[in-house]
Amino acid sequence: MISDSILFSVLLFLPLNPFFHIANHPILSVVVLIGICGIVLAVRINYLGLSKQRRLKAKLRQEQIDRLLLMSDESLSKIFGKERFILIRKQNPDRFDILEAIRKGADAIGLLSNQFAFRDLINAYAPKTSVYNADEILYSAEAGHMRNDLPKYDPRPKIRFRLNKYFLLGIVLFCISFILRYKIYYRMISCLCLFFASISGAFGDSFARRKLDDIS
Repeated sequence: MISDSILFSVLLFLPLNPFFHIANHPILSVVVLIGICGIVLAVRINYLGLSKQRRLKAKLRQEQIDRLLLMSDESLSKIFGKERFILIRKQNPDRFDILEAIRKGADAIGLLSNQFAFRDLINAYAPKTSVYNADEILYSAEAGHMRNDLPKYDPRPKIRFRLNKYFLLGIVLFCISFILRYKIYYRMISCLCLFFASISGAFGDSFARRKLDDIS
């Protein structure tokens, strides 16, 4: 992380060189470079902290799911005040699982996924059957609360993507090369950024990188 941050800081520093003539002031160059490195490292450390928190939350949630899967349907029926609560113990159930639960006379069905098509299927064949998603079941099972006290569930999907910082910097430098002087200079740095983007992108998706993330 430190070497990558230093490299990215140098690539951020190079475009400032001709614009502010930093090369003519070596002390100022060192101060600016150290300042950029400090900012980049601070951002990276903060990002790592947030990533570790997300991994911890995901681990805790998986442990909750595991405990939920070990509970019997009779125990869940008592928690929710139902006569026959059936939890479908599949991450991705299909129509046959839903119809089988309805055939068994379930007055409440628990789903580990939030697939609203299944809710429509249940409403079509068993409109009086209650449907609970994983968040609702976990909240009730852990806290002992009933459905009316549950927090609101946000159905909007959470889209996550990883943006390569070298690629972004390379594109920005290539675009500004059309409006600034020293076009060749900025395009050379842009090509250098794109080169490092290909290397860091390949390593970022590798098995070794995932192992290092798990260890950290």
